[in-house]
Amino acid sequence: MRSVRPSIAIFVGLWGLAGSSACHNSHGPDSEAAEVAGPEVRDEASAASAEAIAGVDSKAKAEPPVGEPEPEAEAPPPDLPPPPPSAEDFERWLGEADVALHELGVGRKPSTKARGRLPFEALERAYDEGRAQAYYADLDKATDWFVQAKYGAHERGLRKRDIGYAADARGPLAAYNLVLVRHDDERAYLHVWLSPAGLPQAEGATGQHESWVRDERWTCFCDAAREGRDFVAFKTNQRSSPHRQWGRAWVVDQIVALAQGYQQRAGRPLGIGDLSLPLGGKISDHWTHRRGVDVDVYLLDFPARSGEQLGAPTHAWHQQKRGVSRWTPDEEGRG
Repeated sequence: MRSVRPSIAIFVGLWGLAGSSACHNSHGPDSEAAEVAGPEVRDEASAASAEAIAGVDSKAKAEPPVGEPEPEAEAPPPDLPPPPPSAEDFERWLGEADVALHELGVGRKPSTKARGRLPFEALERAYDEGRAQAYYADLDKATDWFVQAKYGAHERGLRKRDIGYAADARGPLAAYNLVLVRHDDERAYLHVWLSPAGLPQAEGATGQHESWVRDERWTCFCDAAREGRDFVAFKTNQRSSPHRQWGRAWVVDQIVALAQGYQQRAGRPLGIGDLSLPLGGKISDHWTHRRGVDVDVYLLDFPARSGEQLGAPTHAWHQQKRGVSRWTPDEEGRG
């Protein structure tokens, strides 16, 4: 209806003007009244009619037609990425790492200058940009700092062969990038560094952890495979030891493929025990396992099951007595 009103108003106005003219030409009473009123009254009447018409037109233009949708509200601007970390942020994060290491027993100040052999370019850039620091010590000390930083503090006074960690153990520097580099046969560097994006903020985030022995990269099997699905961390002494599951990167990749293939074909996980220490070398309970190429593999039975959960694994010992070979749960005579 609103779209018709302007046309009616215009028609009425024109009809009034036409009527006024007709009355004037016919010399009727209205014409005579208009003659008496004079031109000023006629001009005021015309102006009032024009204003009425203009008022209707402006109102019609101001009000949107019935049924027309309301204009959509402007979408809020997209969330902007957080600003990159500042030099003060990196300094604070590295300072917190140093405090955590001192609580683990590190008794010396870190070096913020590149020391020793840096095995890859990203670490070199980290030192150039103030995102890294290093700790220098003998092999045993540097390895111990690295293990505790990654997996957590161990009880003081324990023999090394008695130290154990859960497969999902998480140390105070687990979110940092950690690199343990064997400098020579006696000394090593522990490098703590951050990527240009800074310390990851996601809960449970883990940094890049690796070691280098004679220019060869070593990794941890427990970082490359999923415990409880691809494999079961298993040792006959019942102590889980992810800090003893280090080996040359290509060896670890082969063991991961072996464990995943066995899971797919047998429907159960392999038991994976010791490989080597992060820098290799002498390791308790083994004559070998010093060069990152050995692994203990267990074919396990899981007789008790609860839904999808595997029961406690069992294994058997092989015995050779008086020319008779047999498998038995009895540990006596193993080997």
